[in-house]
Amino acid sequence: MENNQLVPIQVKDDSKEIICVQSKRKKSAVKGLIFLLFIAIIVVVAFNFSKIKGYFEKRFPSEAPIESDTNVESDSSTESTNVSPPQDIIPENCYEFIETTKYFDSLTNDTSFEIGSLECNIVSASEIYKKYGNDAPVALIIHSSALECYSNGKYYSQNDEFYSRDKNVAQIGDLICNELNSCGINSIHISNIFSNGSIFSSTKEYEKAIINALKKYPSIQYVLDISRGVQINDDLTMNKPTTIVNSTQMAQIKIVIGSDEANRFWENNLSLALKLATDNKDIISDVTLSPFSLSQELSPTCMQIDVGDYSNTFEEASLVAIELARRLSSLIC
Repeated sequence: MENNQLVPIQVKDDSKEIICVQSKRKKSAVKGLIFLLFIAIIVVVAFNFSKIKGYFEKRFPSEAPIESDTNVESDSSTESTNVSPPQDIIPENCYEFIETTKYFDSLTNDTSFEIGSLECNIVSASEIYKKYGNDAPVALIIHSSALECYSNGKYYSQNDEFYSRDKNVAQIGDLICNELNSCGINSIHISNIFSNGSIFSSTKEYEKAIINALKKYPSIQYVLDISRGVQINDDLTMNKPTTIVNSTQMAQIKIVIGSDEANRFWENNLSLALKLATDNKDIISDVTLSPFSLSQELSPTCMQIDVGDYSNTFEEASLVAIELARRLSSLIC
């Protein structure tokens, strides 16, 4: 059939005939346009397949198989959240804490002094109350560096804060003071931040605070400088001293006794520290005799007590602080 051929169409009235002109050229143009459009769609899909696939996967996610014996409730309105990494993974540029447990066995002598036999002379709280009255303070809790703080207990970076106004040794001192008082050992607490909180506290300010307290309360027999330690290994990891008491993990304690030629009290201080450590080996790991005075010549019985290390958590330090206070009160009651 040629182009523009007449096509007869029958209608109800046989006497009439409608003549329609059919154009093959027009049909061919339309088919060509549809074909080109189809090719264009294929090309667009091919170049954007991954994006289109991702869109449909996000829009219509496939359901994961659920075991028949598992009851899983889903909330279609809840968006997915990022999953925290396992706690045993140490972040980049951070260093691990290595848990250690050491029970006290012997003195660490960092001095040239030869340690002979020591006699422990414990002045009891009952003696002090008899002499000065039942309200007389027996112990003074103080801090040569009140802002020393604790860590997350897992790891640290060199950019972490090692001093803080929150969860520091001053708050540990509060716990010890309160526990001693509740056990019948009258105690006072000086939580001053000497030298405006600088890393190295002012020794003069610290010593002046002790001297003033002893003048005001001559009944004070025991001065406890509450601090915390730190143990850094060659690979920059830190040791984390822990122990288990009554099925509870807590930090361990180290005692440091100062000594020099001007300190006439160091032997008495050391004897008490050794007595305390020998009777409480589970919570006390070390007793060290330091070649430095540490201002301990100001009081007949003065000790630096490191309640845990920076590597411990504040909670671990709190637990052992309360335990120490209970045991110390039993010794000097």
